[in-house]
Amino acid sequence: NAHNLLTVEVPLPPEKYSDVQRSAFFTSFLGAVRSLPGVTSAAAISQLPLRDPFNDISIYAADDPPTDPTKMGDGYQRVVLPGYFQTMGIPILAGRDIEPADTAHSRRVVVISQQLAKALFPTRNPLGQMVVIDRAQDAPWQIAGVVGDVKQSRLRDDARFRGTFYRSHAQLPLPTMRLAIRTAGSPAAIVRTLGELLRKMDPDIPLSGPRTMEEVMANGAVSETAQAACLAAFSMLA
Repeated sequence: NAHNLLTVEVPLPPEKYSDVQRSAFFTSFLGAVRSLPGVTSAAAISQLPLRDPFNDISIYAADDPPTDPTKMGDGYQRVVLPGYFQTMGIPILAGRDIEPADTAHSRRVVVISQQLAKALFPTRNPLGQMVVIDRAQDAPWQIAGVVGDVKQSRLRDDARFRGTFYRSHAQLPLPTMRLAIRTAGSPAAIVRTLGELLRKMDPDIPLSGPRTMEEVMANGAVSETAQAACLAAFSMLA
């Protein structure tokens, strides 16, 4: 749901924040953002749909590894904090969301998209199954939930073409995260307040590229139309 949704990037200096500090920072910042007047919900993810595409990584069922490495399945990897699916309007189809209890010291869990669930476990219930991510055989992850498919890279893509899997930021604490902030009114109205809030937490961290999700989708549509026109022109020349 792109309506009244502001997107921004928040990059933490890797040398300044440890893994534990990164998780604590984004949890605290999200809590403060959610309390701002006019904000109805807020979430954080490593790469937002369309705005930050790609990053496909191998994933397969732990009890059914591929025999041919060239045919290894993959999916778009995303890292989230709790509340992402609710804020974005992505339905949870089975199981649960990423939760605050999914910490660095708890069982490693992953939420997968419907398409990925069908690809990995066509005849089995995916909930509770173990998967291997990025060929890390010694560290399987347990499927905690299944969510709706999302077009991550292009509006013209079929969301079912490649599935997506979501891991907890507390279990994979990346330094740069993107926020998705749902507002009651115009998203542009909170940009200044959001920047002030971030400066209070750390004056060295910039609030990068505030754009509404509707702008992201519109820009993506224009770009894809231009690419299609160029391909058509080259085809005619050939």
